[in-house]
Amino acid sequence: MEIFKDRIRYVQCLTESRPGLHAARNHGTRAARAEILMFADDDIIPFPAWIETVQETFLAHPETVLVGGKSLPLYESDPPTWIHDLWEDIPYGKVNGWFSLIDLGADIKPIPADLVYGCNFSIRKEIVERCGGFHPDALPWNLKHLRGDGETHVSRWIEARGLLCMYHPEASVQHVIGEERMNWDYLCRRAFLQGISDSYSATRTNPALLHRLPLILRRVLYVVSRNVLRRGKRARRHWLHYIHGMLWHQYIVSRDVEMRRWVMKEVYDR
Repeated sequence: MEIFKDRIRYVQCLTESRPGLHAARNHGTRAARAEILMFADDDIIPFPAWIETVQETFLAHPETVLVGGKSLPLYESDPPTWIHDLWEDIPYGKVNGWFSLIDLGADIKPIPADLVYGCNFSIRKEIVERCGGFHPDALPWNLKHLRGDGETHVSRWIEARGLLCMYHPEASVQHVIGEERMNWDYLCRRAFLQGISDSYSATRTNPALLHRLPLILRRVLYVVSRNVLRRGKRARRHWLHYIHGMLWHQYIVSRDVEMRRWVMKEVYDR
C-alpha cells in the first residue's frame, strides 16, 4: 500500500495485531473517514467501473445501506467438473457459496443482505458501527475454535431491520480460484469451518441449544460423525465435514465456560 501514498491523497496503511480478517476490517472501519466503505479480498479483480458503480448506486437509491454485485470465478487452471455442480439456482440468480461465487444476472435490483458476499461488500459506515462491527472469521487454523460468522452478522442485522440492499451487475468482481483450492481436501476443510460458523450463529441466536443435549451425548455424536466422514462417499463428503464441524464446535462450547463467553460476546471490536 505504501506505493499508493503519492498517488491517492488520503490512503492509509494500517496494521492490526489481532489475527483474523474481520479484526482488520473493524480496525479499518474505525479509521475510515468516508461514509461508504468498500471491502474486498486480496484474491479479487474488480470490474473496471467497480468504484464508480458502487458510488452511483448509493446516490441513486439513498435508502440503500449495502451494495453488492457478481463474484465470478477466474480459475487459474481448468477446474474439475464437480466444482460446476456446486452452483445452486435461487430465485435471484445462482450461487456457489463454497467458493464465494454469485451471479444474480444483468438487472439492477433489491436483494436480501445475505446475497452480498464478503469479498465484494460495500456498506455505509454507520451500519457497521450500529451493529457492533464484524464478528470473528478467517482465523488461522490453530484458532478455528474462535471462529464466528464474520459479515453474516452484519447482513442478518440489516435483514432483521428491513433495510435496503441493492445489486448492480457492474459493481462486480472476479474471484481468483487457485489450483490449491480445486480439490476435495479444500472443500472438506471449507465445509468443516462453515459448520463451526453456523454452530456459532445458532448458539448466539438460541443459547438454550447448548442445554438440549447432555455433554456425553454431544461427545458420542462428535465421535460418530468423525468416523462416518472417514467412510463417506466423496460426492457427499463435504457435507459430512460440515456436520462434523458443527458438532465439534457444539461440543467444545458446551464443556468450556470461556468458550461460551466468547461466543456470546456482544462486541468484538475492543
